[in-house]
Amino acid sequence: MREEQAQMTFEVCIEECCNYTWQGKLTAEEKVLEFKSETELLLAMDTLMYGEGEVPS
Repeated sequence: MREEQAQMTFEVCIEECCNYTWQGKLTAEEKVLEFKSETELLLAMDTLMYGEGEVPS
């Protein structure tokens, strides 16, 4: 049995590298989110794909 996987295209714009981490904007499906670290970037991608509080299986 094959599970349905979320697919989404992201545009990542790195605007600055400060304190050894990236800052910039993440765009997906007409939504723009700002991030101040790689961790925030990954969490934003996860939230856009799976929603808040949902855990991908």
